[in-house]
Formats: sequence, structure tokens, C-alpha cells
Amino acid sequence: MRFDETTLSPILVRALHAQGFHEATPVQAQAIEAAAARRGVLALAPTGSGKTYAYALPVLDALLITPPRRRHHGIDPRERLRALVLVPTRELAQQVAKDLQLLVRGTVLRVACVYGKSAIGPQKEAVAHGIDLLIGTPGRVRELLDDDAVTLAYLTHAIIDEGDRMSDMGFLPQVTQILGRAPGNRITMAFSATMPRTLRDTVLGLLGTDPVEVGVGRQNAPATEVGHDAFLVQDEHKVAMLLWWLKNERRNGVAVFCRTRRRVGWVDGALRRHGVAVAMLHGDLSQTRRNQALEAFASGSAKVLVATDVAARGLHVPAIKAVVNYDVPIMLEDFVHRVGRAGHGGGKAQSVTFVAGLDADRWKRIGDFAGVDIPARTAPDLAEFGVQNKGRRTATASTSPERGARSSRATHGSRRPAATGRTKDGAAQPATDPRPSNQRGDRPSWSSKGPRGPQKPRRSGKVDRISRMASSKKLRGLMRKQPLMPDQKPGGGVRRPKA
Repeated sequence: MRFDETTLSPILVRALHAQGFHEATPVQAQAIEAAAARRGVLALAPTGSGKTYAYALPVLDALLITPPRRRHHGIDPRERLRALVLVPTRELAQQVAKDLQLLVRGTVLRVACVYGKSAIGPQKEAVAHGIDLLIGTPGRVRELLDDDAVTLAYLTHAIIDEGDRMSDMGFLPQVTQILGRAPGNRITMAFSATMPRTLRDTVLGLLGTDPVEVGVGRQNAPATEVGHDAFLVQDEHKVAMLLWWLKNERRNGVAVFCRTRRRVGWVDGALRRHGVAVAMLHGDLSQTRRNQALEAFASGSAKVLVATDVAARGLHVPAIKAVVNYDVPIMLEDFVHRVGRAGHGGGKAQSVTFVAGLDADRWKRIGDFAGVDIPARTAPDLAEFGVQNKGRRTATASTSPERGARSSRATHGSRRPAATGRTKDGAAQPATDPRPSNQRGDRPSWSSKGPRGPQKPRRSGKVDRISRMASSKKLRGLMRKQPLMPDQKPGGGVRRPKA
């Protein structure tokens, strides 16, 4: 179906043509027809099928046809808000707002974007001037409602993007409360690439009476233009495996997905130590740092983006050409969304998954869920990165940052057996070790190269002897506050003798 053959406003058709879009995708054509019948819509379509425009086009068309009511003094800004789009992440909110700004350019419609962990003052000011469509995360939208900065009394359309994630236990109470403040005759639509059976009834319950289901392609299936591969690798060898893969594939634009924010930091640090240009993205970062990471990755200054699943939903980043599942995702549907980030910019894309021993069963369930058979093959020889064939770590092994730090601390803190000598009568006698006690293995030497790199050498003399007696940080802290030598200042260094 061509856009100029639909009932869409000519203004929207011209905006689509200016972006190079002339034909509607299957999900867009079906969503436009269902919305024209004023029915709730549950649309399931693979990633990259145009779901954002599938709900944006009918909503914006309805807003252009039915402008807000005018009073004798003009349009009340609070009555102008008639459409709401709820998204799970801040990055997705910004992306949807950017896409919709291109469609409403040259029209009287105004679009605003709100999200958490950012100053609420500028967002309130933008909303106060009057907007027709609001895009936001559930938490920030609730804040604006509680502060009476916006009202949903005149809402005609409500969109739930990434419907499966918005209907789980994390977002569902907030979404329910937000929709409860909107009129009952509104049109509600939900869009997603995956939909577990356990959440289908919950999502349909949010769409009102008699909703219509729109399905394009096989449900819960990953993008067909992406090639898949998997390796069996121990958890402590995943960093070495990632370095081997980056070296042999010679790819730029690689998104590495980890299970937790802490593991994102470990992988980011390991890649930086090996000279890889990398950017990091997870939920604990400020919005400014998250934007900077995405900009660095999109511009090519960072070849690898290490992120949690916060970057797996709905983001359209053409720079992503390959996806590495450093950890097998906990939720089965997250695999589909992760893989869907690759190939948005066109061309050949690839995904690879590192399967540890305990993840084998989950990896099989993911294959059954997504309808793909990806057998995990044996990891290659990683000897060049310090991993022996038997799986033991050498002195320069590039193991996982978590276990590497623990083993390094254990190595430096282990106690060495003292050398023994013989007396004149032949009896065994412990030999005197000329090294100070702190270098004989009682605890790591400050002059040794420990897990945190070269350390500051200790001071010698009486200060060193007293410091070794302090076995706890608290005691050492108290002692540093007292003068340790006659010519030393309290808490300071030794006074220099006057000339």
C-alpha cells in the first residue's frame, strides 16, 4: 500500500515522501486500518518493521483532523494534550520524539518528550506552553500528573510501546494508574516485537473492549537478515573470547550486552586496557553520559558499545552491525530485542552468544522460544590471550575482570612457606628471611604490583614498624592522626632538618 493511496493527511504524506518513504509496511497498513475503525490495537511485528510510524501516523492524522476546542480567549494549553505515548526507557523516548518531530514539521502540532533522571523544570515548562502529543516514561509522566503539570482529561489516544515490557510487574502498576486518569472512550494501542503468553491477556485488558490483534510475520522471531553464532566458553574466559572475536571478525559497530551493570563496567575496563575504543551504557549513568555514549558510538569514535538490556529495546542505531551476547539473557524475549538492534542501518549483520556451562538449558529454551536452532560450538584456542588449552589461567591471562581481581588478590595475599636451614647438630631450623614481614606473604607489599597496579612504597624505620602492627583500617587511621616520631607533625610527614 502506498501512502498517497491511504486516507492520511496530505501533510503527513509529504513528510513521509521527504524522508524517502513511499510505501507502508504491512504492520503500518494494518494499524492504520484498525485505528480508522476506532478500535484498540495489539500489534506484534519483528524489529525493524516500522512499528513507530505504525502508531504515529494514525494518531497524528486524527490530531490534525480534530483540533482542540477553541474558546473566546484561544486554546487552553491544558486542553491541548490529546495523545500519550508510554515507553520503557529514556533513550527510546528521545528517539520516538525525534522521529515524530520529522512528521509534524510544518504543522500546528507540537510534540514533547519527558523522562526521569533529568531536570523536571524544563520539561514542565515545555508542557506548560501547550502540546498535542506527549512521549515519556511512566515514572516521569506520573510525576507530572501528581504535580498537576498536565492533565489527561482530554486524551483521545494512548500508545503503549514495547507492550510486553510495559506490562510486566515493574511498569504495570504505573501504566494502570496513568491510564486510569484518561477518559474511558480513548483509543489504546500496544506494539511490541515479542509477547509472552503469560502477558497477552494483561495487555489486552489495557486496550479496552473488542481490541483487534495485528500480527506480521512469525511472533517472537528475531530479525531474518541477521546471522547467528554461539560459542561454549567458561565465564572466566569470556573477555579473552570477546577479544579473540573482535580481532578475527575485524568489525566496527559492535554492541556487547551484559547481564548486570557491574559486569558492563568490568568488560568496559578490560577492553580499554587492551586498546579498544569503547563506550558504556547502563541505567546508573546520568542522562548526559548516556547521550554521550550513544553519540560516540554512532559517530564511530567508539567501535564497541557495552550495555545492559536498557539499550535492547526499540533503539534505532544504524551504527550497530553486530551484537555480542556476552551473557545469555535472563528473559527469553530479550534475545529477540538484542539481536534486533543489528542490521537497522542495512547490510549484513551478525550476532554471537557466549554460552557458559550453567546457561546451556536457558540457551536451549531461547532457541525454542525464538524458533531458531543455533548450536553452540567449542571455543577456539585462546592461548594468545593467556588462556591455556586445559582452561587454566596463565600469568597474563585475560580472564573475566571479576574473577581476575579475586585471583590476583588471593595470589598476592597468600602466605609463602619460610625457607629452612640446618644447625650444627643437623636439626632443622627456620632460616631468617631478610625481607620485612609485610613482604614475606603476611599481606601484600606496597611496593609490589598488585591488582590495582604499582603502589606507593612504605616509609622505612619506626613508621614502617608501627604501621605493620596496625591490622585494621580503623587502627591505621587513628595512628596516622598521632605524631609517630619526635620530629613529625601530627598527621603529616617528617619535618625536614633546618639548614
